[in-house]
Amino acid sequence: MALKSSTKDKIRKLLAQSADRSVGDAESELFRAKAFELMAREGLAEADIGEGDTGSEVGVLRVDMNMKYGHEYGTAFGRIAAALHCSYTYGKFDRTAVIFGRRTHLDRLEFLWPLLVQICTTHMIATRGYDSASTRRKRMSFLYAFMTSVAKRLNETEYSVAAERERERAAGDRASTELAFTSDRDAADAARDQWLIDNGYVLAGRRRSRARLDRGASDAGMRAGSVVDIGNARLDGGPKQISA
Repeated sequence: MALKSSTKDKIRKLLAQSADRSVGDAESELFRAKAFELMAREGLAEADIGEGDTGSEVGVLRVDMNMKYGHEYGTAFGRIAAALHCSYTYGKFDRTAVIFGRRTHLDRLEFLWPLLVQICTTHMIATRGYDSASTRRKRMSFLYAFMTSVAKRLNETEYSVAAERERERAAGDRASTELAFTSDRDAADAARDQWLIDNGYVLAGRRRSRARLDRGASDAGMRAGSVVDIGNARLDGGPKQISA
């Protein structure tokens, strides 16, 4: 007899709660013990629960951009989100980014984004021009180039690691990886479009920026983005590290 989905969900939630860093050790152990009690009762191993399936569910992540250069960061965020197969919308007036995607992609994005902002901001503070307008132009040029460089590397890493996994499993090639990521993005786009409809928004077309870029700052941003440790090279997990 198939295990009821509600029981599976309960076990998954207990395991997730046990892994939550915000709970104490004793409480974490209680959650895990209860999960294994249910698994034992059903005659299941941890791998049988399909815990990884929760990563395929489409979720939503909200990020507050109410900070210095928040609008520019909000605009640049879309590049990183797209590289991780997520769909994205940004509210200029409420300074909130809303991202849609498979839970596994959102988890990586949630970890990576604040660290990228910290590194980028550190570089931007050290960047100055001959007046306030020049300083702003240099900083914005750096920011967009930096995020573009990181997004490009993320995209390349995603496909290369996924293709390697496919070869290891002898289950396909880059073509199947392309289809999987396309499916992820399609699901994310559908969730975003429905959210916009439900909340009375209209997705506006992109307008090409007419802002003049500073070539030197852009080059510096590309270089900085090309050496940042984007961490978590394995799609199935692995070390989550990042450094400048």
